[in-house]
This record gives sequence, C-alpha cells and structure tokens, in this order.
Amino acid sequence: MQILFLCNRPTANSQAATVTEYLDALVTHSKHTVHEISMMGRFPSQIDLNRFDAVILHYSLSMGPMINHYLGEDFVQKLTDYKGLKAAFLQDEYRAIQMYWRNIRRLKINILFSCVPEDEITKVYPPSELPGVQVINVLTGYVSQSLTRMSVPPIAERALDAGYRSRQPQFWLGALGWEKTLICKEFYNHAKSTGLRVDASVSEGDRLYGQAWIDFILSCRALLGTESGASIIDFDGQLEKRVDEYVAAHPDARFDAVSDLFLKEYEGSLRLHQISPRCFEAAALRTPMVLFEGHYSGVLEADRHYISLKKDFSNFEEVAAKLKDTDALQAMADRTYQEIALNPKWGYPA
Repeated sequence: MQILFLCNRPTANSQAATVTEYLDALVTHSKHTVHEISMMGRFPSQIDLNRFDAVILHYSLSMGPMINHYLGEDFVQKLTDYKGLKAAFLQDEYRAIQMYWRNIRRLKINILFSCVPEDEITKVYPPSELPGVQVINVLTGYVSQSLTRMSVPPIAERALDAGYRSRQPQFWLGALGWEKTLICKEFYNHAKSTGLRVDASVSEGDRLYGQAWIDFILSCRALLGTESGASIIDFDGQLEKRVDEYVAAHPDARFDAVSDLFLKEYEGSLRLHQISPRCFEAAALRTPMVLFEGHYSGVLEADRHYISLKKDFSNFEEVAAKLKDTDALQAMADRTYQEIALNPKWGYPA
C-alpha cells in the first residue's frame, strides 16, 4: 500500500523524544510504503490524495476544536471527500470529546488508534455516535530501541537518589492529573529529613529534552512517576472552561478547593489511566522507578519492576530504605530491563 502519513513534526529538543519516536516508527517499521508530510494549516496543493491507498493523521495534528488551524479549511474538505481508508492516532482524549466525535464523523475516519483503555472505549467513543468506526487501543509510547543499546552507569555510581520532571497539570484533569504535582512536592518534603538526594520539579523552565533528559535519568538511582491520563473526561468542554475561568480569577487557588467546587461529581466517572512513556525510558536505561500505586496498563508489576509508593505516603520510610539498598536497586533495574525493555511486545516494531 501507498500510505500518506500527516503530522506536525516537532523541531529538535522542543518536545519529548517519544513524539518523534512515534512518528519514525510507522515509516521505519511498516511493511507498506509510508510517505510522511509534516504540515501546519496548509497541505501542499500539488499532491493528489487519490494516489494513496490510505491517509493517517498523527495526534500532532489535532482533530479537536482547532482542526481548521492544524489542517486548514481547504484540506479538511479534501480529506472529507477522499474515498480511501482513513485512520487517526489520538492522544489527550479527555477534553471536548464531542467535538472529536463531530470531526471524526465529518472526515469519515474509519479507524482510531486510541490511548483509552479497552474497557472504557465504548464510553469515550460510543458506537451510537461513531457507527462503523473501529477503535484500537494503543499506548502513548513504547520502548526506544536506541535507548536499550546505550551504555549506562551502575546504580552505585549515580549522584541522585531520586529525580523527577513534569509540568504543572491543569486542574480539570482531575485527581490523576494532580498526582504529577503531588508526588513531586510531597516526596521532596518527606525526603528532607532522610538524607536522600532529590531533584524534582514541575516548573516548565526545568523541563528537559533530548540528551539532557537522558543524562538526567542516568544520574538517578530512581525515577519518580505516576500514571498518565485523566480521571475526568470533559465531553462538551464546559468543565474546562469553568475551571480555567475560576483559576484565572483566583490564581492562588489550590487543587483541593477547585476539586470541591467543580470536580468531585465527575471524579471516577471514567478511568483513563495509562502507563507513561517515561516508564519505558527508565526501563531501557536501567533506572529503577518509584511509582504511585496503579495498574500501569498491565505492563509493570509492583515490587518487581518498580517500588510502589502509597499516595498518602504512609510507606515512605520503607521506600526510602529501598532507595539506599544499591544491590536490590541494581537487581530491579536489570530485571525490568530484561522483562520490559527487551520484550518485543513493548517495542515500536510490534
């Protein structure tokens, strides 16, 4: 098949490496001929869509409320009229989902590759709204083969006991999103009296990309983490709007207060918990993980592939003791590398 793969490829070191790895994977590993075009708002007019057997949209070209910004109005119509197979990779499937339904119907998409867990797919993409659309569960990222081939320092030679980088999540993502900030702040506070060397931040200016991110992981005896996704789905976008307006008027508002005002009735209505690509990065770089309790898409097993941290930090002393056991950390790192990073099931070729 001749496949047209449309995306907005990021410039070097401007986004997490998993975005470009995801883009590269289809071109590199497909048995078909894949033609990638990176675009933003304007599709090359000289290219005839009808020469392709299929068109695939990558999640870097959003099909949400700003679809015309990403694809351009003229191309949206061209893609609508195109008669071949149409597929899309989606992420961040928790905001304005009704708009996605409308655009999926408008573009006549045949296949969605979704990060929504299989048992929640019909809630997010009900057949009544998207008749005939096939939805296939995929992960947000997989193991980078290049990372598995890197030479890494042994755990005993690493300078930091624990490290973490993320960004401050929007409150309307719910309790799961807030965990990214919670683990950063509370782990740092609990570690003050233990002598553990911790470098953790959710400040945008502290985020790391490219080789700097890899070097940071390799400086850590353990990487902190949580499940990705959201514990709330906003079908019509109104919850996001109300929360953002409130936070703009009350910039010092705390998550607990916002949750009490807006979120509690929505919490738990949908489970969009997923394993984060950084778990695969840590496994490939033979770096142990300290993770909040969770399912992690069924990939990781607690106390075998990661050190489990309770969300109320009631077992923090036990976790701190494990971070000082270099031999056990090295054994966990090696085991996770063998069972996860080198498992073909979790690689991009599969």
